[in-house]
Amino acid sequence: MKKRIFILTLILSLVCRLPAGAYWAENESDPSNAVGETALGLLTADALRLTTGSDVAIVVPAELGAALDTAAITQEALAQSYPQDLAVMQTDIPVRSLWQLLEQMLSCLTLTDTGLVNNRRSDITRFPQVSGLRFVYDPAQKAGSRLLSLATEDGTVLDAEDEETTLTLCGSLTLLSGGYGGPAAESVRPAGTQRELMMEFFSAATVDEAPQDGRAILMTDRSHSGLVLAGRIARWTIAAGLLSAGILFLGSDRKRRQFP
Repeated sequence: MKKRIFILTLILSLVCRLPAGAYWAENESDPSNAVGETALGLLTADALRLTTGSDVAIVVPAELGAALDTAAITQEALAQSYPQDLAVMQTDIPVRSLWQLLEQMLSCLTLTDTGLVNNRRSDITRFPQVSGLRFVYDPAQKAGSRLLSLATEDGTVLDAEDEETTLTLCGSLTLLSGGYGGPAAESVRPAGTQRELMMEFFSAATVDEAPQDGRAILMTDRSHSGLVLAGRIARWTIAAGLLSAGILFLGSDRKRRQFP
């Protein structure tokens, strides 16, 4: 009797811990909660763009530190939020090169077996925090084809093959020199350091609200979530069936013992 109970328990345990496969994934993430924008990243991108007079700006979380209390801006606070105090540069970048840069940065996302973003395995420190831009991306596509559309803040659509139109891009020297895998800028102009530009920004502006997000828009096939849900239902259906069969089996065994 005890042996049969042990075997039944073992089977249920194995079913409830089925490995990642075609219908469910280990450590899957809901696409609506995928990695993306951060408050400090967007604030920094806005500040750098406005202070330098650039058309667009890109910042990555790897260049940032602790959250910044905008109600108490001091050198000490800036040192905590920008520990590297990186050099900030400007460059005139063709739209095509801007597309390539963002595509390369979006390759930081790693997917699960079902095509969902795996937050724990993705290099979220490279996800682009943008200002002056809005883009739609699909991490379920292969790396290099994840950027679906790109537009400026006023809604002007940017063509991926446009080599004639240029925008003034502001970012760190690391970013503009190809440090995150994108094309290196042909020439750059120094604009200051992170702390200098942020202090200049706060000296001229009062920030009462968090920067508006929704600049990086996730567009993923929701059928992936359906597969995950179907997998969970299938797993627990099997477990419930085995449990019912086990109860019936144990009950019939007890009856046989009582009525030989």
